[in-house]
Amino acid sequence: MPLPTRVLEVGLVDSGEEVPKVKLYVTQGEIAPYICLSHCWGLMPNKAKTMQSTLKEYQGGISWMVLPKTFQEAVLVTLRLGVHYLWIDSLCIIQDDKDDWRRESSEMCSVYSGGALTIFATDSTDSQGGLFRKPSPFDLSHKVMDGITDGCQWEINVAPDLKNIQKFLYYPKAFPLFSRAWVYQERLLSSRQLHFGASEIEWKCEAGIAGEGSTICSSKDVDDIPLGLSAQSISKLADRWHELVERYSSLDLSFSSDRLPAVGGVAKQMEGFMKCEYLAGLWGKSLLGDLLWWKAPPYHHRIKRPPAPTWSWASVDGPVVYMWDARLAVPLCEILECCCSTLSPDSFGQVSAGHLTVSGMVSQVDHSSRRRVRTEQSRNAGESEFDFLVALRSKGTNRVDPDYPWYEEGYARIQPKESVFLLKLGKSDKRLYSVVLRCTDPSTQTYERVGLLMQDSHVMETDVEFFPRERVREETIHIV
Repeated sequence: MPLPTRVLEVGLVDSGEEVPKVKLYVTQGEIAPYICLSHCWGLMPNKAKTMQSTLKEYQGGISWMVLPKTFQEAVLVTLRLGVHYLWIDSLCIIQDDKDDWRRESSEMCSVYSGGALTIFATDSTDSQGGLFRKPSPFDLSHKVMDGITDGCQWEINVAPDLKNIQKFLYYPKAFPLFSRAWVYQERLLSSRQLHFGASEIEWKCEAGIAGEGSTICSSKDVDDIPLGLSAQSISKLADRWHELVERYSSLDLSFSSDRLPAVGGVAKQMEGFMKCEYLAGLWGKSLLGDLLWWKAPPYHHRIKRPPAPTWSWASVDGPVVYMWDARLAVPLCEILECCCSTLSPDSFGQVSAGHLTVSGMVSQVDHSSRRRVRTEQSRNAGESEFDFLVALRSKGTNRVDPDYPWYEEGYARIQPKESVFLLKLGKSDKRLYSVVLRCTDPSTQTYERVGLLMQDSHVMETDVEFFPRERVREETIHIV
């Protein structure tokens, strides 16, 4: 693989010098091995970032004292492995140049998948935490018995069961790095990984996993994107994508605008299997099922310009969940068009606008068809009661999951006497799914998504008596 646009060129110490030489190198399409670093930024000093004002200076050389401890130790590991190029995001992307950031962030798939190795500062909360740890006496092996048998000397040593890194991938509090959304992508894209944990160094590659206190085992990871996906059906691929979205969305991002770019590299890899258009976190061939997500607590207010259209899971902060039978949905509407515009030529990056044009049964639910209820979700979130839609005449189970607190002060607040609308999307053997909407422009039939309604599937799309006083009509609407 060619080198990324910029890399750190690291060299051995010259005679009389005590530290390696490091400079920012603008590549010319050379093919050479390089190593990537995955780390938590924390309160990183500005000098550890390449800015437009320091770009030329850093091409001449970067002072060793400017580099945080994690960077310094990554340089030393790179040199010990006989490699002379290191990629660190904060130094190899110009941080105050939006065009450069968008262009380079769109290359994450090739950067991490093309690297010879990715070093993970797994136990460090920031760039000053470093890689190496002094082991506790309790982490070391101890001799418990020795002797001589038939002239041969022997001894028995025991070691504790160390904190195996791979076992804690989904417990972010165990290792700081695993709580970061960007790192989730970096881990999935890296074919060879070297994790520096609290009590051991651990290696992972396609052949297996090995640590200082563990034997080689299978490298099977539930999040890995296996080559066998190419032979699977679209519905199975969509299931796989939904699993990835659920894991990814529960992790931390410093900026909401990174919601799509931070998973764009994985999406680009998945595109090779899906073989269809990627639409703000959803896929053209599985669009109906991809719409059936709901927002899990905690809830956040909707911002005026969300990072994606409201029909996309990327429009909300925090964890989202897909229904297990989403791929089994029988369409009750027709998707006529779905378009997205991005801020760069990369279709996997930040989205500037998008709309979904749908033809189907739209139900208007006025204020008299709503009552105040307290849901399990709101209890778990510790929030005040919400006004939710309730099926007053239904004998089945109904559940509404809001995308944000509807009736609290803030942008997109639903007024007490404001009507909401239901668009029936599809049904499975057990459930009927409708998206809950609010109208933003009646003259153009433009709506925003505000939640998801799930009902027992015995409630048919022709059941106009489901909501009292509701008006049902077949319409073509635009969701933005």
